[in-house]
Amino acid sequence: MTLLTKKVTIRDLAREAGVSLSTISGVLNGSSEFSEQTRKKVWDIAHSLNYMPNTQARKLRAGEMAQERSKTGIIIHITHMGDENLTISESDAMRSAMLSLKAEKLGLYPITYRYYKLKGFQCPPVINGHIDGAIVGTPHLEIVSALHNKLPLVLLDVPFSVENADVPMVNMDNKHGISCLFNELRKSGHRNIGMMYSDYMPEDGCSLEIPIVNMFREIAQLYNINILPAATIHDNIHCENHEDMMKSIAMRFEPLIRKQEITAIVCPSTGYAQTLYENFARMNIKVPDDISIIGGIHSDYVIPPYGICSMRYNWPQLVETALNVLKKLIEDKTSTCLNYLIKPEIYQGTSLKKI
Repeated sequence: MTLLTKKVTIRDLAREAGVSLSTISGVLNGSSEFSEQTRKKVWDIAHSLNYMPNTQARKLRAGEMAQERSKTGIIIHITHMGDENLTISESDAMRSAMLSLKAEKLGLYPITYRYYKLKGFQCPPVINGHIDGAIVGTPHLEIVSALHNKLPLVLLDVPFSVENADVPMVNMDNKHGISCLFNELRKSGHRNIGMMYSDYMPEDGCSLEIPIVNMFREIAQLYNINILPAATIHDNIHCENHEDMMKSIAMRFEPLIRKQEITAIVCPSTGYAQTLYENFARMNIKVPDDISIIGGIHSDYVIPPYGICSMRYNWPQLVETALNVLKKLIEDKTSTCLNYLIKPEIYQGTSLKKI
């Protein structure tokens, strides 16, 4: 009989981790006296073996009658932070506040857990059975694996993967939004355009840009818009080299713009569009008079900078839908849908010119 077909105990965890029972007990109960490496190792093993504490034994030791767990109304909202030293952005804080307000109206009370991949998933309230359900906003499969079949689970703004196919997902309908943006390009008379994106691949292999770029190409064909190969610029852009790389890309676009070979540029996100706008201004290239810019996805629920035409995340609707689905799952109601798509809001802005 393997560890996966019997009740896993802390003795099994200690044997697999090569540490003492007291170390296992201390780590799982949230003690901070152990090294980060030891804590991550213990938690990773606990999740991989699907360990759950023996709550009945705990109650018997405490002189209590064993009874079915009562629902607490507490849910956990798990978000991903790539770097433990990153500060929480204003948009992240806004989304957390929005989720809390909407959750309380449903009788749910969220706690936020910001997940760092290198640190691992270390969350005693989950493993001790204090949480009724979870909304997960990180693409890392280890998080879903740690929670799957332990409590009701909804993925929020997470790319689809076959491993998560049986978990309800709430996402933006990016294809609908991109279709609307390209329709605006077509109505404005643009036929030959450029495109830029990053081909950087994170260590976790979760590139969010390539699917968007593929949609650009597919929808451009449907709308009879040419994304010129000579004006398709991509490079290894990431947070550390963003400014330098975008300056270089703007310079590579300059002759194409001066010769009027392209009339617009599309980017996967408004972050790129914003930096292009700033670089073009320093080069005396005016947006939209000399070149129009489409910013693709703007993940914040605020007006994009510089009036950049884009599709904005409808975070209120995303959050509300995810909470309603989770509420039904907590109430033991079967989800009738596993893939909820929310239409983005199209912000036409001032960066798109009719020609």
